Amino acid sequence: MTKNANERSKQPKGIRLPILRNDADIEAMSHLSEAEKAAAKDNLKRVPPSDGWLMLENDPEMQAVANIYENALIGLLAPDFQGTSGSPMNLICHEVARLTGCEWMAALLAKGAITSPLSKEYWDPAQLAMLPYPDSALWNEEQRLALKFIDACVTNSMTDELFAQAREVWGEKRLLRHIFFIGYAHTWAMVENACNLTYTPVVSDAKIAPDETEKLGIDDVQKGLRSLWNSKKKFAD
Repeated sequence: MTKNANERSKQPKGIRLPILRNDADIEAMSHLSEAEKAAAKDNLKRVPPSDGWLMLENDPEMQAVANIYENALIGLLAPDFQGTSGSPMNLICHEVARLTGCEWMAALLAKGAITSPLSKEYWDPAQLAMLPYPDSALWNEEQRLALKFIDACVTNSMTDELFAQAREVWGEKRLLRHIFFIGYAHTWAMVENACNLTYTPVVSDAKIAPDETEKLGIDDVQKGLRSLWNSKKKFAD
């Protein structure tokens, strides 16, 4: 690694919570108990190696909850995946990043949109410039609907007509799942903006592989959550 790369791999300027990239970083955290440090070190092997996830090492329990929640949503929205350029989940991330002014998310997604092996035949990198223009000829019908639906959810401007269109195209279940994923992406944008996580060229580049969903353990999460739900006490019979 060059000196310049070493410099860029340090804590981003102005970051409000440290990014814990290794065991030594975790050991230096006085706010973590010994048990929490052990959990954080174990979590390093369970989350994608990107700055956002590594910043959540400051709270390994919250990090675990966030990761399980994301994996559950990925499972519910399969075969879609946020790394598939131009898909509804991917557009949710792009548009939420744009609407919230989230630099880190926007930059990471833009790089992925150009380099991801999961890009689809209906994705053109020029569409990155067309996010504010859902009626552009570069979008297909579902993409236009997705962009308008995302915008309406984030800005609280949903209309009966738009909701009815989404319901017809996606059905009730997928429509609700999209709303929840919009909320999840929005949570990440708030975390990154509040913590002042700006784009870091070297360490922000978590790679997306075609077998990414397998590595995330989506099936195991789905089974585990179903088992947990079935064991949950009922309010009343």
